[in-house]
Amino acid sequence: MKNRCALKGVRMGTKPLAVLSIVLIAAVQVHASEESRLTAIARSSSHFVAVGRDGAILRSEDGRAWSNQPAVTQAHLRGVAFGDGRFVAVGDAGTLVTGTDTAGWQRLDPLDSNTLRQVTFGRGQFIAVGDSGTILSSMDGLHWRRLRSTTTAKLRSVVYGSGRFVAVGEGGIIVTSSGGYKAWSCVNSGTESCLRGVAYGNGVFVAVAPNRAVFTSGDGLRWSRHSATDDAYLYALCFNGREFVAVGCTGRAAWSSDGQIWRPIEKAGCGDLVGVAGTTERMVGVGGTGTTLFPSPEPAVPVLTLKTPKSRIDGSREFLDK
Repeated sequence: MKNRCALKGVRMGTKPLAVLSIVLIAAVQVHASEESRLTAIARSSSHFVAVGRDGAILRSEDGRAWSNQPAVTQAHLRGVAFGDGRFVAVGDAGTLVTGTDTAGWQRLDPLDSNTLRQVTFGRGQFIAVGDSGTILSSMDGLHWRRLRSTTTAKLRSVVYGSGRFVAVGEGGIIVTSSGGYKAWSCVNSGTESCLRGVAYGNGVFVAVAPNRAVFTSGDGLRWSRHSATDDAYLYALCFNGREFVAVGCTGRAAWSSDGQIWRPIEKAGCGDLVGVAGTTERMVGVGGTGTTLFPSPEPAVPVLTLKTPKSRIDGSREFLDK
């Protein structure tokens, strides 16, 4: 399925003085077996799990060597998260699958037919979001219930941080809840563009949109827009414990400590990346050609940067829909 809601990249560089300390690192492309189109990735303390088309589930301890896990569904899996010793993956037609190291993977009965696009873990529970404003909750990853949603928009990503769940999606929608199972409310994002991904770290939420803009918030309720100056499409982001990492078109990747100033990683020449996860020591992106391993850069030395005027030019580009 294709969607015109593609992401223009965030600011991928600053003035020359600001980039002298940046170390650009080439990514190492590692193809998963049969080059399955992968759409999401998550990490436990010991290994990565990547999921994708036709129910693909792959596992790796180091981000280089991958093994296929026994298939439990033929549905396209679109999101995956780890929490409390368990992985949960979600996908088309309300698909829910879960797995542990001891019990393997199993498919759960769906609650409805709405596509689920992402899942996260926080405050002792999993929260999954998807089409038609769908929001589901589970305390153990096995037993799920629907939550009352305040939107019918397609929710594309969800994250937990600072005691709050934040979900973003099409039409600039942002919904948030202080407890997940508690009431969800809409907040003003300041845009009508599709918000493709959201992450939390260093005390800030960061969301990305397809119009060369980035949105940040300290509390998930009040959001600020920041200009972007690079003509790159970013499809996903995460926080690795030190910095935000964003990936996108033709293997493009960038790092940021605050979601406002971004440092590029050297283009690797690989295919589009639509998911990313990892630690400060090892980041892995996933996409149409398998997996891509990004060694972590050295921390940037703080420098004085000059802000550029906000861009008012919107952009769009077709890409394979997650």
